[in-house]
Amino acid sequence: MARQETHGLRRWRRARDASTEKRQYASEPLALNLIPLELQLLVISHLDVANTARLRQVCRFYRQLVTPDFVAKQFIRDGAQDPELQWFCTACLARPSRARLMLDEARAACPWRSLCFRCFRARGGLRRHEREHGRTVLLVPGGPQASVVAVPCRFCGWLLAPGGPAPASAPERPAHRPCRVKIRLVSWAWILLGVLQLVLGFMGAVAAWSNYEEMREIYVPGTLNFALMWVSLIVVGFQKVHIRRWRITIKPWLIPFTLESAMTIIWLPPLIANARDLAPMIETSMDTFPVFSLAVFAANFGFRLFNSIGYALLFFDFDPRDVYLPDLSAAQKLLRAGCTFMIYWAFIP
Repeated sequence: MARQETHGLRRWRRARDASTEKRQYASEPLALNLIPLELQLLVISHLDVANTARLRQVCRFYRQLVTPDFVAKQFIRDGAQDPELQWFCTACLARPSRARLMLDEARAACPWRSLCFRCFRARGGLRRHEREHGRTVLLVPGGPQASVVAVPCRFCGWLLAPGGPAPASAPERPAHRPCRVKIRLVSWAWILLGVLQLVLGFMGAVAAWSNYEEMREIYVPGTLNFALMWVSLIVVGFQKVHIRRWRITIKPWLIPFTLESAMTIIWLPPLIANARDLAPMIETSMDTFPVFSLAVFAANFGFRLFNSIGYALLFFDFDPRDVYLPDLSAAQKLLRAGCTFMIYWAFIP
């Protein structure tokens, strides 16, 4: 009798637990990722643009599933797109403010070509855009009016406040107020370094002419570098002009880079010859002029080497504003800061 009661009690408890679980399962919503993938796609197809982009932020699986191509197929039919789609970036599907959402001119044939300026900067397309399309950036229009433009800051590269309808060109290169202060500081530092470089070049030529007339490996390079210094100064003033001759387009910064590289190499023989003969000359004459000459030659060599590196970076189209790119690691930021320093040492673009 006791065994029958125990068996009946167990059956009753199992039925009670099953009923409780059934009620809990019926009251709680079913997770989307627990149903088959075909049903998930069917459910996602009924979402609007905002909820589809929000679903992409749930987990890694939906981030890989809901791609920009998936969204384009979902909301662009027969060349017509959902009106809300223009407010989302084609790269990251984020919805930034209207002042940070531009029209990607590389996708002119596509109806959906909105691109947030953060992704645009991360791709490194600012310098190429300025070279091909000018300094202004077309923003996504907020209605039937003409496209609104914004201008990137000349120092940090981020957009200024939108400035109204698109003009034919932007004659000026504006900057944020803090960036204008930095530009003045950098400009004054560059001018002072330029004056110091001219003084060092003149001192190097005087040192070669006064004490090393009989040493050709010092006298000739010193004279040649003094002449090339003025040629380089003139060329840098006209560096933005494309020289076209014999159907060949000389890329900007090629001539300054070539001149500075030649001057760097030419300063090597005086530096080596003076360093080689430094100890015997000091022992015999007790004169400190060889030490002074060596310091002047080394300073000229260092200036020209830094100029060559800066012009090489400009020649290979490195943008000094890349130091302000988003999502940079500490090493990447340090490397770009060093490249920016070398560019501003040579020239302020």
